[in-house]
Amino acid sequence: MAQDLLDLDKLNRTILCYAETVYRINGVWEGPDPLTPFIPLFFIQITLAIMFTRLLVFALKPFNQPSIIAEILSGIILGPSVFGRNSGFRKLMFPSYTYKVLEPMAHLALVYHAFLVGLRMDIKAIRRTGSKALNIAVAGTIIPFSLGSTLYFVFRGNKTGFIFWGAALTVTGFSVLAEILEKQEIINTEIGKTAMASALINEVCAWCFLALGLAITGAPRNIHWSLLCTIVFVLLSVYYIRPFLNWVIRKTPEGQGYMKFLKLH
Repeated sequence: MAQDLLDLDKLNRTILCYAETVYRINGVWEGPDPLTPFIPLFFIQITLAIMFTRLLVFALKPFNQPSIIAEILSGIILGPSVFGRNSGFRKLMFPSYTYKVLEPMAHLALVYHAFLVGLRMDIKAIRRTGSKALNIAVAGTIIPFSLGSTLYFVFRGNKTGFIFWGAALTVTGFSVLAEILEKQEIINTEIGKTAMASALINEVCAWCFLALGLAITGAPRNIHWSLLCTIVFVLLSVYYIRPFLNWVIRKTPEGQGYMKFLKLH
């Protein structure tokens, strides 16, 4: 009994130390530099990017340019090509340790953007374009890929990375093209449908080239798992998720949201 009390007394005197993970910023005038933790700096980076983008959208508006052009130019200006060439600006606003927040958020934004593009796209209208889109896609794949591969052998010389150069020139940027066509209000015209169909085929070919390049130069086991997960996801989406969502739409009263469906069931 006495030994148990002694052990309990030692336990009560034990001091546990742990690393603090919650940032408590007192402000600009108190405490440490508020730009040191990556969470406040992340919001400043987002604000800076949005501000530059909106300014460029306003500046390019007389030239009838889509917003994606302003977004690209904003990234170039804030990146290593212009402002990033200044080491002081780069270390202050875009230090390397903030990439672990910026990169996942960029991927999340890209997924959301691709979802919105797919939501507005009419696949049946694209299918009606026929062989015209296929011919354009084939030409838009073979010629850039051949050019990129040739340039790689000219400038690099080895045999492992030519697929990446070819794929880089082959990628059309499906989501970017969709946004440009949508801003110009021609996405549902004959030209827009043909461009979207050919870009879709071209994008699939480019990603196939990229997967092949990773399989050749990287770890084939990881590529196999990635391709397998992609195939499973597509099959689940087509044969299970899509029919389920169609069933939900049919069961939901017209003009009502999904909450009405939940109340009915």
